[in-house]
Amino acid sequence: MANIKRLPPEPPVPPVPGGRARASRLVDLAAHPAVARRQAVNERLLSGLCGHDTRGHGVTYTEADALTLTGIARERVGGEQVLLRRQAFAALAKVRTLPALESLAAIALSPLEDPVARGRALSAFVSASPLLGRALAEVIRSDTDLPVATCAHKIITAPGAPKRPRKHRVPTQDRG
Repeated sequence: MANIKRLPPEPPVPPVPGGRARASRLVDLAAHPAVARRQAVNERLLSGLCGHDTRGHGVTYTEADALTLTGIARERVGGEQVLLRRQAFAALAKVRTLPALESLAAIALSPLEDPVARGRALSAFVSASPLLGRALAEVIRSDTDLPVATCAHKIITAPGAPKRPRKHRVPTQDRG
């Protein structure tokens, strides 16, 4: 067991510049257009929504919002951003641009992501493009993460899900 008397003392805490308590300042967002754009998208994502609703109540998003939405969807931060991120997945599905779908596919395929986020991204991808979504679900079906594999299996086997195109055989003439 360690001898407590031989442990060195803790180093002193460095002082905070300006003191521990400082007054807040209002900042004009006109000088920071990216921050203003992010704040506007955040407000639209969360306007009129409860925690279990992804319909959006008629909120529309443009291709200009896609870059900001992609940034929100890719942010893996603490639990306070879960609803915002979930709404960003649904909004990216509404935008339906190639970069938006690429972001959703990258999140759905990434083993670094939380399984719930991967499942939500896959579901959003399927709502944007059912045939491509089914193909993505086929890839994810054998994933080692059980919740993600289950989500993919449910998408593939759902009633009314688009079926994989079958190869048509050309009838041959009987040469007899």
